[in-house]
Amino acid sequence: MPRRLIFLLLAAALGALAAAALPARLRPAAMPALATRGAAWTSLDVDSAPPPRSQYGMAADTGGNVYVYGGSGVGGAALGDAWVFRPGDRTWRAIANGVVPPLIEPHLATDAVGNVYEFGGIGNAAGGHFSYDGHSYGLYEYSPASGAWSDLTPPDITPGAGWPLGREDFGFAGDPLTGRLYVFAGEGPTDAPLNDLWTYDLASHRWSEVGQRYSAPGGATIDPREIYNISYDYHGGFYLFGGSYLFAAKGAAAPPLYANDLWHFDGASQIWTLLGGKANGYDREMPLPRHYYGQSCDQDGNFYLLDGYVSDAAVPPYFGGRQAAHLGAVGFDGKDGSAVGAYAIEDFWRYMAREGSWLDLTNTLGDLANKPAIPYAMVTDPYGGQLVTFGGWHPAGGTLRQSSGSWSYPLLARLGPTPAGPWLASPARATPLPSATAAVAWRKAVPTASPSPRR
Repeated sequence: MPRRLIFLLLAAALGALAAAALPARLRPAAMPALATRGAAWTSLDVDSAPPPRSQYGMAADTGGNVYVYGGSGVGGAALGDAWVFRPGDRTWRAIANGVVPPLIEPHLATDAVGNVYEFGGIGNAAGGHFSYDGHSYGLYEYSPASGAWSDLTPPDITPGAGWPLGREDFGFAGDPLTGRLYVFAGEGPTDAPLNDLWTYDLASHRWSEVGQRYSAPGGATIDPREIYNISYDYHGGFYLFGGSYLFAAKGAAAPPLYANDLWHFDGASQIWTLLGGKANGYDREMPLPRHYYGQSCDQDGNFYLLDGYVSDAAVPPYFGGRQAAHLGAVGFDGKDGSAVGAYAIEDFWRYMAREGSWLDLTNTLGDLANKPAIPYAMVTDPYGGQLVTFGGWHPAGGTLRQSSGSWSYPLLARLGPTPAGPWLASPARATPLPSATAAVAWRKAVPTASPSPRR
């Protein structure tokens, strides 16, 4: 399971540079996306940061507040602390919590008025709202106005019948335009991969399972999978990028452990549209497949990817193309991981929604450059017009260690009221569009021998 990556160590590094760009993918052009000129990731000098962690929940509201909850602490223990970060003045503040249990892989979302919601994760199976194997199905709310958490989970619910199953490695997002929360896919009880989609109405306090529809070549659908998250697009929908599988595909010689397909879900029509890549598979013309990466959207609906992690066999398919230049073999926190085929990624991408193309922004990594990392989370602070990431696994003294650092990336995106109405409704195309231009640095990977896949 991906959370086991905490048991590995730095094994190899990345090498020489070359220049290239990724072909554009599968969306008709409309108007140009906003450019980000002179931007770079910057380390934030902050006060009273939370302890180091990975696999935590993170979300931002529209008032300049970034929230962090729980996760895996040093040594792998589940955490139950909550924090609010103000990137504008670079200060962290602890939030009292006596309601939400300690959780690894919780997920957070916010609503239009700044309330924060937590769903899912892994915790103590003996606690409340857990499956027998520790998957949480509890739903919790934090009100900044009262400074208190509330348990929104009725005592008599049956997960899977009018209420989503507990899960890990799933998607959770809020849509402030409609007052709904969404839960999608992941790994549920008995390690079962899921592809169900649920929506929670904040007015009626009820979950409903969504009857999903698809627009993809050959009638493809989204197979059950573990995912990192889904990202709200500020226009009534959200993105899904890739994910990983627990089992080999039927008839496959080896499991396609990671996919790098890009999908968009439109909340009004309830249709998933394949925007790029091969449904449920690997496409070497797309950004590398990955897990535990940063992902978010700006207010123009552009989608961002930052760094991440893959684990595969001795010669994973991801070494077959030039994107392997972004991979470096790694291990974690003093544990020898040189033989398990674990790789961290050093790259940064923007999917330009209106143009339907990928832009490689790796040359704007700034303070994150030359540091293949596993950030786990990234959010958009629309008030400050920036992306923000915190914690995760970062290089420190020749090994990857859990961090409590904070970084930001400036965006030239509209501030103020979010534009209303869905606008991503174009069907997928079978052929790529002309490539986007970008000055990028590709690195030559140095793969190491490894046995069967591990995550």
